Amino acid sequence: MNLIDELKDFLFPKTCVISGELIKEDNSNSYINDESLNMLERLSQKDLQELSEKTDSDYAISLFSFRESDDFSKIIYELKYAGKKNLGTFLGRLLGYELLIHLHNKGISGKEILVPIPLYKSKKRDRGYNQSDYLCKGISEILEVNFKPDLLLRVKNTNTQTKLNRLQRAENVKDAFKLNVKYAKDIKNKNIILIDDVITTGSTVNEAIKLLRLKGAGEITVCSAAMARD
Repeated sequence: MNLIDELKDFLFPKTCVISGELIKEDNSNSYINDESLNMLERLSQKDLQELSEKTDSDYAISLFSFRESDDFSKIIYELKYAGKKNLGTFLGRLLGYELLIHLHNKGISGKEILVPIPLYKSKKRDRGYNQSDYLCKGISEILEVNFKPDLLLRVKNTNTQTKLNRLQRAENVKDAFKLNVKYAKDIKNKNIILIDDVITTGSTVNEAIKLLRLKGAGEITVCSAAMARD
């Protein structure tokens, strides 16, 4: 560690986004203490089956359970609203290792395109970034796949989905996306890995999947950091 890094750590010590405690020197990452990370609730096989049934994808992968005010909700808050973009990159690396296993088991390789669910332009401008882009960055560090952050464009400024039921969510995101014309030919028969931070009812990713299939995409894998649980 150089002098500048040492000074930064002294003035702004790294703390765990879950517990608020200092990050230990031998910790595996700079964002979440390993003890807190290991305590996060992982999705069960039953949960993953439910995720598969929620989405219109060929395959669906997610890592953690998300409940209002639980530990993972703190991570999402820090990622989306506290400017901790690189926390998304770290989560993306975790997802990348899961995807390695998935792609190997399914025999899928060579034609994948990594695509984040986009934010509407005003929301991205206000936040300064799209958190799903950083999940993709982490995944792309693990997988050798093409990352196209602008393949999908959000053309409808949708209301927040938080208080809506399943039908209202689906209507809210109807026709929310369009394909960037510069990728119209590139998408044909290509396998897509579609990335979102949290999946609740699946309405948002399903709207994107509908468009991707219409434009000739091959197999589609939906991948998220977490799935909402009751």
